[in-house]
Amino acid sequence: MPALLLSPRDTTDSRALRQAAETAGWNVFRLPDWRPPQRQFAGSVALYGEPLFVDIMAAALDLVVLDSPPDWLARLPLRFAQREISAMPLSAALQLAEPRFVKPAREKSFPAGVYAMATEAPPACRVLPGELMVLVAEPVRWEIEFRGFVLNRQLVTFSPYLRDGELVEDDEGNWVAEDHEWQAAQAYYAQILADPALDLAPATVLDVGRIAGRGWAIIETNGAWGAGLYGCDPAAVLPVLQRAAQPAAALAPDERRWARARVEVEP
Repeated sequence: MPALLLSPRDTTDSRALRQAAETAGWNVFRLPDWRPPQRQFAGSVALYGEPLFVDIMAAALDLVVLDSPPDWLARLPLRFAQREISAMPLSAALQLAEPRFVKPAREKSFPAGVYAMATEAPPACRVLPGELMVLVAEPVRWEIEFRGFVLNRQLVTFSPYLRDGELVEDDEGNWVAEDHEWQAAQAYYAQILADPALDLAPATVLDVGRIAGRGWAIIETNGAWGAGLYGCDPAAVLPVLQRAAQPAAALAPDERRWARARVEVEP
């Protein structure tokens, strides 16, 4: 029987996943702290929580967590990105005088945004390591953005989440978009997931959106094990989480390049 391990941080998304997992007959454990559980699991183990929590649990349970490499977005063919994107060390980004969209390539060590980094960099950037990899992109305006959970190149559930930078959740908790936008997003997912030029992890989150004046494009990819659900179906997300944390022996040789770096955990 599969097990779902949740971090101590109680969120709307983790509660939705817990309910879906219990309905599906899974064992669910919300850990009281970040200490690895002292027990054996009979079936597969899915993880959901903050990146460091997931890294610690994966190391303790001898699991490989799937993720895209930090420079994945910068290596996208232009037809998928529809904008110029580069990966560089923070020290180089801090020399940029022109406004650019800048974000950490991993996690959230400073707020993503449009900055003239030489003069307007977030304060955290002045104390972070210069070798920290960041992504630097041409600023664009996203008219609408969708989140999709993808398993073996199949879209299993998706939801709108932002329109012109504002959340699209209504007062009843629904994530809303026009019918033609749902249809266009689904068609775009089908198009890019069928394209062999799109190199994608077996289980991931893929965000797409419509750029003003340019059309549909890939926004970014995220580890499924830590991504917000928005309006996505939590029951459909569970198999993605299950696939995103695997024993090393279960990974095919060509899948090992998607393995997130292992952390060291003291016994």
